[in-house]
Amino acid sequence: IADWQAASGMSRALYLDLQALTPAGNTMTWASTGNKLIQHPDVALFFTEHGDRNWLKSIAAACGVAKEDCDYLGRWMPEQSDDYLRTARQVVHRTQKLVAHKC
Repeated sequence: IADWQAASGMSRALYLDLQALTPAGNTMTWASTGNKLIQHPDVALFFTEHGDRNWLKSIAAACGVAKEDCDYLGRWMPEQSDDYLRTARQVVHRTQKLVAHKC
């Protein structure tokens, strides 16, 4: 298992390798433009593993998701009860689906 520093470095390498995409006609598919998605290496420093959790919560709140449901996003506490975890999973999946389709 990689430590946080190694994981962050691998994520930055991945971000720098991503290709920009464009819709491929009316086929509901994507094609590479041949350009890098991130043009300057320092831009990759703006993205962190923790940022994804914050982003989803912010977008969900902007889409009108209740605070009680937003509070479940990004909570990774294995010592909590199974009932809480099942509820959290349902709320998180419902919120992710709403954000993906509505916002």
